Amino acid sequence: HQERKSGIEINADQYPYTAWGSSILDFLPKNIVYKGIHYWRNYLSKKENRKEIIRFIKNNLEGPEKGMGWKGVIIANTKTKNNEVIVGKSMHELSIIRKIEPEELIIDLLIEKEGYVKLIVFCMKEEDVKTILKDSLVMIGSDGRAVSPHGKFSKIHYHPRYYGTFPRILGKYVREEKVISLAEAIRKMTFMPASKIGLKDRGQITEGAFADIVIFNPHSIIDNATFINPQRFPSGIKEVLVNGKIVVEKGELTSSLPGKFLRRK
Repeated sequence: HQERKSGIEINADQYPYTAWGSSILDFLPKNIVYKGIHYWRNYLSKKENRKEIIRFIKNNLEGPEKGMGWKGVIIANTKTKNNEVIVGKSMHELSIIRKIEPEELIIDLLIEKEGYVKLIVFCMKEEDVKTILKDSLVMIGSDGRAVSPHGKFSKIHYHPRYYGTFPRILGKYVREEKVISLAEAIRKMTFMPASKIGLKDRGQITEGAFADIVIFNPHSIIDNATFINPQRFPSGIKEVLVNGKIVVEKGELTSSLPGKFLRRK
């Protein structure tokens, strides 16, 4: 807000979750990761290198894991089969089961799962999410992209924000907890971000604007995506129009694909 007073056009955006998605590769030094799987897998097979990386994780790791402990780092998905044994467990829990330190567990999982281990890191406080949401300069965004539970995207384990951000705001933070009003939530989702990036004919229902419209039931809309099962559509959305064409009708996707690239004006 102080920057605004000095004439700087500044905003922020958020998604309504207390956790973020990560990869187990993030625990390795970047210079090792960038050399590829064959390099770091061979590197970690050597005892002296393994010890070096364990020390690196213990002493040099920056971020929420350090302050909150391994109980908040949850395994969301892995590449190999029979992963139900570890999915949903925290690094703390699995390290106890395997009788090793969490840092050593990371090395084991890197090798076992060929580097493909998706993590959920609980690192934020709910009260902070609400405080930020109430700020008039904060917009709402999913921090995601277009995905699908079918086809080549169906096997990817996304953060639930991809499917749940906007219904979660409307259901949990507007209807249930009354953190902000419905009108303010919609402004933060539509007109505010459209204006920020220069889409002057988007984000509002007015003459001459493109008809990008979501028809939802304010009494039932809610997110259904979870960190373990993120590819779940929300409840309470009846119809969706993109560029005036119906893409969701009676809660079901149609075959219409009217979307297009947008240019700043």
